[in-house]
Amino acid sequence: MAHVWPLVCGFLMAAFISSGYALFKDEAGVIDWRKQFVGKVYEAEFDSRSKNIYVVTEAGAIAAVNTQQSTIVWRHLLPEPNVADKLIVVNDLAITVSGKGTRVHAWRKTGELEWEAAIGEAPIIPPSSSQLPSPDKRDTADAYGNAIDTFVTTGSSAALVILANNRVLQLDVATGEELWTTDLETEEPATGSNSTSALTSTYRLLVPNSDGKTTVAVSASAGDRVLSLVTVQLTTGTANDDIANVDLGDNVLRECRAVSTGHVVCVTDKGLLTVDVASRALQTLAIDDITGFNHAMRRTSAAVVVDVATAGSASVYAVGSDGNIAPLETKLPSTSSAFGTTSFEGHDVLVQVAALPEDAVQVAFIDVSTGATIGPTGPSTKVSGVSIASHGAFHVVCAAVLYKRTSDGKTGYKLVASMQDHALLALRDGLVSWQREEGLASVVEAVFVDLPVSTFDTDEDGEPVHAHHSVTVGSLVMAPVAFVHRVARQMHDLALLLSGSDHTVHVTAEERDIFNLNKLSVVVTANGKLHGIFTNGGHVAWDTYPAEMRAESPRHIQLFYVRSTVHTHALVVVLAHFSDGWRLFEIEPLSGAVVRVEALPYAIQLVVPTHVHTADGTSVLIFLDTTTRLHTYPAGPAAAAALADSDQTLFAHTIDADTGVVTGYHMEPSTLTATVVWTVLFDPAVERIAALAFKHRDEKVSSLGEILGDRSVIHKYLNPHIIGLATTTPYQRGSTTLAVYLLDTVKGHIVKKVTHEGVYGAVHLAQAENWVMYHYRNRRAKRYEVGMLELFDGSDRVPSEPFTALHASAPAVLLQAYIAPFAVSTVAVTQTTRGMTEKQVLVGMPSGQIVGINKRFMDVRRPTNEKAAKHAEGLMKYHPVLQLPPQMVVNYNQVVESLRRIFVSPSGLESTCIVLASGLDLYVTQTAPSQKFDVLNADFPHAMVLISLFGLTGLVIVLQQRSKDRALKMLWT
Repeated sequence: MAHVWPLVCGFLMAAFISSGYALFKDEAGVIDWRKQFVGKVYEAEFDSRSKNIYVVTEAGAIAAVNTQQSTIVWRHLLPEPNVADKLIVVNDLAITVSGKGTRVHAWRKTGELEWEAAIGEAPIIPPSSSQLPSPDKRDTADAYGNAIDTFVTTGSSAALVILANNRVLQLDVATGEELWTTDLETEEPATGSNSTSALTSTYRLLVPNSDGKTTVAVSASAGDRVLSLVTVQLTTGTANDDIANVDLGDNVLRECRAVSTGHVVCVTDKGLLTVDVASRALQTLAIDDITGFNHAMRRTSAAVVVDVATAGSASVYAVGSDGNIAPLETKLPSTSSAFGTTSFEGHDVLVQVAALPEDAVQVAFIDVSTGATIGPTGPSTKVSGVSIASHGAFHVVCAAVLYKRTSDGKTGYKLVASMQDHALLALRDGLVSWQREEGLASVVEAVFVDLPVSTFDTDEDGEPVHAHHSVTVGSLVMAPVAFVHRVARQMHDLALLLSGSDHTVHVTAEERDIFNLNKLSVVVTANGKLHGIFTNGGHVAWDTYPAEMRAESPRHIQLFYVRSTVHTHALVVVLAHFSDGWRLFEIEPLSGAVVRVEALPYAIQLVVPTHVHTADGTSVLIFLDTTTRLHTYPAGPAAAAALADSDQTLFAHTIDADTGVVTGYHMEPSTLTATVVWTVLFDPAVERIAALAFKHRDEKVSSLGEILGDRSVIHKYLNPHIIGLATTTPYQRGSTTLAVYLLDTVKGHIVKKVTHEGVYGAVHLAQAENWVMYHYRNRRAKRYEVGMLELFDGSDRVPSEPFTALHASAPAVLLQAYIAPFAVSTVAVTQTTRGMTEKQVLVGMPSGQIVGINKRFMDVRRPTNEKAAKHAEGLMKYHPVLQLPPQMVVNYNQVVESLRRIFVSPSGLESTCIVLASGLDLYVTQTAPSQKFDVLNADFPHAMVLISLFGLTGLVIVLQQRSKDRALKMLWT
């Protein structure tokens, strides 16, 4: 009987744990979630006939957002790399001009496409070799945009007039039919003119004349002293033969905008200037230290409002229908405000909104013609439940509407503003209606933080019961305490099971679950804002926008998880590169608090994470500066001493993709110096670095070899210093030559080189264990292909002996290629706790789907004939096409638009990996490459097992008693 009870308890605990925490792949919406975004909004329009607002974003999206619930009603993405250059809302249609003025789309308020018009040849998109597409597709290099301008004519039938690519054309709004088109002639400025440079011959502005019958196309470029004007008839599209040049005298153009009443307002080096396009008359206003426009204002019915930036201040000016320039008295500080324009009861209105201390907001509406205040003028409103400060300053008012309230007849308002962190904020009558964290559409880095364990999983000191690994006197003393603590926890779980309660009731969102499936993902966006998001459910725990990030968006940013929650305080280090140097941020990941900010006095060219820890459990980081000096984090003698005590030989390398120079360094931790030991040059004139692949820093490998059909073993070449590097030659006749290198970064030795000719487009690489996978497009064969390289150890070295890359022999490299019936946006490889689970390549597709391809599908040793198949144990027969069943799609119908990165993290289950995909959307799920072999199925009969166990236990007790009675009876007989 003594051996029965431990078995019964073991079965009870197995049944209990499985019933409480087993997660299954078919639980859609339970183990995964998706957050949809539209991106950074730069233009928006309210739909007066519905509760929606139309927005266009720098991510290339056109969408309708419900103004009451903040949900996305519908969303469309324009083809790469286009963005909507213009948005016009007319007659229940949202019309967009995109593709640098070559495509026009009209969308119904329900999201369907009403009509599409091609008004020019689509721009030729050069092939990109970058693995990571930019989240911002909008070309903002030109102060005038893409030389595209539009307006809608009034009359019996509305017509859309478009200026694009030196052409003016008119489209019928209802059908999209082209009514007329005119190509504008260009000419260079006359000899002896006051132009400081030749005109670019690009017409950028379209100015409707006050007569309503003609429009004027204006050619203006920064640095010019001449405006070129061409008049076009709106009824026939006939353009004047003569180009009128307006001499601006000593004024040098910086920027220009069009006024809808026949005037052009320009910022010059001396102030503001307006030009009457009919009479060519000039009016000027001198402004000292002018630097340009703060915000681009929309046209109003009869005026334009110009927000002018000067050195250290800002001013607002109104340009009326007569071209006069007059300063406009604003109600809020111009330097800290965002502006917009709207119309109300026939008046042009300036909208001004500013964030005040203590999360208050002030809004002002000013009549442009009189300067009087319109609408609510009350005090600032304290916004409950919303931290305005966490979004930074107001960036621009995207859209605003004034209206008469039916309840009391007073003037109300609603507006949508874009914040500094790209968030979208909706205000209505002094209250924040909703907010959308659109900055999460541009996640650039992410790390996963383990949550602290619950009180039932910690010892009396608050440490995890499994944190004691080494056998010491202290651990032996703590063993009985940990055992009693664990028994108490198991009894608590058993009581919950018998009472029918949910086993997870004592586990909060901030505590680690038993399988460590709920983690805190710390993500950073392109503008430098950090968010803490739980992987279970997607709840945003916190967000942090440091003041240094608000002052300037970082050029480059990196995240490092340097101290776990096993220790007193977890810690994440953020390294950000600004125009004035590097800064280091210490972030407490559970709360998002900024612990410390330090401006580094050196320029970092490489960060080397190590497995060396200081006394408080902080992982040591090594910084290599541009003078080849080494610096440590944490700074000070403790980190240097820990490195010296580790007695490790450190090698590192830098890669400059622009110059093609790859440099290897030998680092000496004791003296904090680095020595250049080798250099490899990939001459950009011959071949440019197109893609890189590295092994995961914490990758675990459980299998050191592959078992062959004859029961022998071929050992993997597990050199952690091997990197994959792909280069492409300059394009000739529409294609390039791809070269894939395997480079040993300790010796600077090229282990293997594979070339492919006739390649086009981006190349993607992934690396793990002893293999490298790469994906490319074969233009000659008109298909995508996947190449696979596997390295095996051909020497007589015993795998148990320490590996040294300096003296390792050359590996045997096996190659194989497959036809891939899919394009690729990004790739990643799954990681598990111990590395026993089969690797899976996560392929992100342009369609937004994520496909998990098990490594065995791409194995280089897949046999090519029946005879070889008999000797290749566990391998599928080779087929040239990678046939992917639908079950391989990880995110089923939850597509991730504009997919850019895939981040992975191991969980507490060896079978399960946590996946975070970022693009325009965020998606988190769990994937099990070898199925969930370490948990019970969802339909496992837990109740039946318990009944059977109790029944068997009772049966054993009865039989044991009967056995005793029978033995006693035999003794008496």
